[in-house]
Amino acid sequence: MQTEVDKIYSYFDGNPSLKVLFIFDDRFIVDALQNVEWKEGYRYEVFNGSWFKTKYNITHEWTNQKVVLLFQNMISPLGNAEQMRKFPLLDLLIANTEYKATTWEQFVQEYEIPAVHADYVRRHVTELEQVGIKNILLPYYTKNAFNPDVCNRGIISAYLGQDHLIDWIEIIARMIVTSNTDKRDAFFRKLQKNTDVYNSINDKLAAIFGVKLSVNNADRLQDAIEIMKYNAITQTLSLDSKDIYHTLKIDASDRIRQINSIIDYAANNAKLSEAFFKAIADQGKKIHENEIIKVYGYDADYRLVTSEMFKPIIKGIVSELLPVDSEEVQNRISNLLIRLDAGDVQSRSILNYIDYVALLNASIKTQQATMMTTTEEFVSAYTNTLYLTDSYYRQSLAAYGQIKCDDTELEDLLKQVKSRVDDDYTYQCNVLNRKWVTALAQHNGFDEIISAHRQQDFFKEFVAVNTTKTVVIVVDALRFELAQELLLLLAKDHNTAYMENMLAMVPTETKYCKSALLPHDTIAYDPEGVVVDGQKVAGIDPRSRYLASHVEGAEVEDFEKVFKFKDDEGKAYFKKNLVYIMYNAIDELCHPATSAEDVTNTCQTSLEKIRSVIRKLHNSWNVKNVIVTSDHGFIYNDIKIDSTNLYKVDDTIVDKEKGTRYYLTDSDKEINEIVKLPLSSVSAFTDDIKVGIPSGTMRLSGHGGYKFAHGGASLQEIIIPVIVSSQVRDTKVSKVGVNVMERNLTIVSSMLRFNAIQTEPVSMEHRERTIICGIYDNDRLVSEEIVAVLNSTDSSPAGRIQLVEIKLNNNVQSNLLKLKIFNKDKTIDYLNPLYVGDIINNTLIERDEF
Repeated sequence: MQTEVDKIYSYFDGNPSLKVLFIFDDRFIVDALQNVEWKEGYRYEVFNGSWFKTKYNITHEWTNQKVVLLFQNMISPLGNAEQMRKFPLLDLLIANTEYKATTWEQFVQEYEIPAVHADYVRRHVTELEQVGIKNILLPYYTKNAFNPDVCNRGIISAYLGQDHLIDWIEIIARMIVTSNTDKRDAFFRKLQKNTDVYNSINDKLAAIFGVKLSVNNADRLQDAIEIMKYNAITQTLSLDSKDIYHTLKIDASDRIRQINSIIDYAANNAKLSEAFFKAIADQGKKIHENEIIKVYGYDADYRLVTSEMFKPIIKGIVSELLPVDSEEVQNRISNLLIRLDAGDVQSRSILNYIDYVALLNASIKTQQATMMTTTEEFVSAYTNTLYLTDSYYRQSLAAYGQIKCDDTELEDLLKQVKSRVDDDYTYQCNVLNRKWVTALAQHNGFDEIISAHRQQDFFKEFVAVNTTKTVVIVVDALRFELAQELLLLLAKDHNTAYMENMLAMVPTETKYCKSALLPHDTIAYDPEGVVVDGQKVAGIDPRSRYLASHVEGAEVEDFEKVFKFKDDEGKAYFKKNLVYIMYNAIDELCHPATSAEDVTNTCQTSLEKIRSVIRKLHNSWNVKNVIVTSDHGFIYNDIKIDSTNLYKVDDTIVDKEKGTRYYLTDSDKEINEIVKLPLSSVSAFTDDIKVGIPSGTMRLSGHGGYKFAHGGASLQEIIIPVIVSSQVRDTKVSKVGVNVMERNLTIVSSMLRFNAIQTEPVSMEHRERTIICGIYDNDRLVSEEIVAVLNSTDSSPAGRIQLVEIKLNNNVQSNLLKLKIFNKDKTIDYLNPLYVGDIINNTLIERDEF
């Protein structure tokens, strides 16, 4: 296709004596010539108003160049005697040539345009031949495809910077975005110069919104945007007589459908979404969301929830629902997530936090309702359900740390929520453990617990029984709830793994507990740490020598070194029959941590790193059996802990052995708020010493940090995991389910967008599922097929939602289509869809209505 530049060159090529080519008022050629790198000997100039200097340059300075001279906002004087007389460069114009675009007659003849459209071509031939517009519309320059609507859309598409023909839905969405940028005035000036295009836009706006472009307002689309905003929010509600915006209400379903199509298109376009909703907020600011909520309430079923609406809605949820109905809070959050502005990251992060708070509240209520008396009942209840309270608290802290709030009122509200959450969790954790520690005293420590292994028996019961090479990963301070999350991550990797419970020795300190995980015949107390088989084995090298003395060729290695192994290094190193890997980051980094965010980030990073090494051990380094365990757990409360709430002990202390959560004593003296247990009842030590444990989760005054603490006998400190992972995969395990969040599925601009929700988190009981989604006209596939992997381990339903986008790639004449979702393994089970739902094909409706 010949471009404007090619045409210009052809003028000079066809007339070697031509020196100057005059171009008049071709506003469409300006952009095409602006950044051209001209051939040697050519010069492009835009007339600057100086007649004398221009004539002098042509006749003196530019005589050896071929000059392309553009006169903007000026029509050719040729053919008008008066204009010719006044034109100072008339002699040069007559001696040279004026640039002429293709005539409309030539255009009609060349492309066989029907006579009915000839008048349109006559008015627009210049635009239709302009390179940017012609690139878009050339496929439609045929006798069957050419029509003014297509051409108007093509011209507007070019004005909007597009390189292809877009439909009216996208045009209006992009116009709204452009109207809120510094390109606004230039865009609307172009429109006003083109009467047919300008009128076509007004016709579309009037058909949808009942208004046209504003003539007297710089924000030309403001009236339409206000109507769009109001109806996008309230369309699902019955009109209330107290609604001050009632005159903006649109009842016609076809117009509402088109408004929704515009919003849905923008919301699901990652490059457009944020700017679109900002334009709606800026130019629709006269529609006050608080006035709407004042009439219809925070809990109304709004179709769209804007950023401004979010504050009163979340305030209502937090103040009225969160304290009493966690399940309803989660339902509201799931609905809000699919109604929020797509680019509203702040609101989404707040909802994520409130969702975890709701889960935590529900778990606390479960804990309060659980009746436990014996130590066995406590351990069983904690490892089955009560550990979730600790998990949700940690996850709520992580979610809170992700919030970047720029609204002071919202920030204050969230601080109040967090303060209440911290207090509620701290209180409940303390109440639970006061009862638990009392049970320990009444039932002789661990003696009656049958559902958990003892830490000192770990090697004998889990390692020595293996006949193939084994790797043990000892994670310092991997408490039970963290291990449950690790187990879910391993399920995503298709490992077969299970977890058993183990009781850490008290005091739950590394110097006592870690060496108990090594092989030994005897184990004894020493104030500097455990003595196993007569040896003190603290540190990597001493433990490695000790382990090798019991298991030939065995080694102990630091996790960080293993983490950096390349595949060949790992394969060579793990030819050994037994390796212990020591991971210390959780304990080392969380003790000095200055914020909850540091603690939660450390925990999450640790889980991912451990998962990564297990994956390499199984898949790359040929290790079949991997065991993950811990020396002890921990308690963590993100509250201020200082001298006012630390407990000072006045008692005899053996070997000066005292920590934040325990002390050793040989005294029988009763101390208020302290429970004394024979050390032998909660450890492998036989010494006649007692361990003093604070009742509940109190901290003793002393050295060290207090928010992150261990050493005592709380459930969180003593119940530790033993995860056994292998490469063997259980193919009989069921897979997670899938459903669709939207009640009404619609195709807009040939695109279907919906939110698929994974009905259960991935676990060892429910493995990930791969699905394939398509749009069907009866049994005929009329779209691309989209593959999605459902592999979330999130306990919150809101965290298991993912957006799916499917594009039509076939012509369809039906208004009603089907979304079908199938399971995908090695083959696709097309006979048994997992989901079938009706779709309204708005693409076809748009063509009919427009």
